[in-house]
Amino acid sequence: MKTRYVKLSLVMATLFLLVACSIADTTQPDTPASVSGFDSPEDAVVAYLEGLRDSDLDRMISTFALEPHVERFDLETFLERLRIYQHPMTPLPDANEFAMAINIELRRAAIINQIRGQYMVLTHPERHTYVLRYTAFQDVWIEEGGAYNFIQEFSEILNAPEFHTLEIQGFLLLEWSARYRDTPEIHYRTLSNNLAFLGADQLVSRIVVFSLNGNYYLLFVDLAEYSGKWYINTLGGVASHLQSVPGTMWGIMVVSPDATDAFSDEIEEWFIREW
Repeated sequence: MKTRYVKLSLVMATLFLLVACSIADTTQPDTPASVSGFDSPEDAVVAYLEGLRDSDLDRMISTFALEPHVERFDLETFLERLRIYQHPMTPLPDANEFAMAINIELRRAAIINQIRGQYMVLTHPERHTYVLRYTAFQDVWIEEGGAYNFIQEFSEILNAPEFHTLEIQGFLLLEWSARYRDTPEIHYRTLSNNLAFLGADQLVSRIVVFSLNGNYYLLFVDLAEYSGKWYINTLGGVASHLQSVPGTMWGIMVVSPDATDAFSDEIEEWFIREW
């Protein structure tokens, strides 16, 4: 009996060694964690929308500045500008590694919140226009015994967008906005003010046009450059605010809900199909 156990143990050890060697020899593909910025602002925006198209949350997150944002963030300049410390939204002072680790997760949570907000907007194109200042399902009161039906209806709505149909049409010049053309200095002054506490090398705004489920949208994005690489800083941002897109829309503006005409003549004039 003892000899039998020894033989079995040797067989198991051999199998374990073969499996371990097989795993070690396997070439691992690039993962979102290996993504370290993009060569241009446009590349970062395209990667984000491709992640949305493929329902790849990790890919979407990887387009944002995470570690560079936390490491370069100037809390003193930020607080001097706001004159208030808002807990728990404001980062902790970088007093130690534990505080920095918390700030990383705080930044990640903020990114997830932005993506979640866009997800909600894109599930309701017929109910969301750039003039609305609320989102569907915000503060919904549920009658007793109605939770099941609410969850079922909510789930159907969340499954409605066919993200695989997403197509990037091109980018719009900032000059498309009459407000930008009239007062470009406001845009750049705000970017400069934000740059002061972000610690980035550059900060720019981009507007991309994409289609989804037959609807057309504008997406406003602010992007930051750190050490020669570009990342998304925030969805929406300065150009979005200048265009009076509500913060609850997370940088999304519905162009044509019925998709009868993709772009108005005004948009067509400033539209860039190649980038």
